[in-house]
Amino acid sequence: MYLNGSFVLRANYTGNNTLHAYISTLGLPIGPGDVLVRAWSANPANGPPIYFEIHRHVPNYTVYIEVTADRANNSWTVPGSDPYMVYW
Repeated sequence: MYLNGSFVLRANYTGNNTLHAYISTLGLPIGPGDVLVRAWSANPANGPPIYFEIHRHVPNYTVYIEVTADRANNSWTVPGSDPYMVYW
C-alpha cells in the first residue's frame, strides 16, 4: 500500500505547532515488517528544523525514531504490532 498526504499541526502551550497521533488514526494500518517512509522539506530546506518521533506508550515508553532536521528522506521498518504514535 502506498499513501501520502499532509497533516495540520496545531498550536500548543509552548507556541509551537504539533501533531501527536496514533499512526492507525492517520489512515495507515501498519503491521510487522511494513516499511514507513518519512520525507519532508521545511520551506525548501531553508526553513526551521522539524522534530519528528515515532514511539509507543505501552507497556513502556519506547522511542523508535527521533530526528530534528530541515529535510528528511528515510524509512523505518515496523518491528511489531504495538499501537505506534507519531509526534511532529
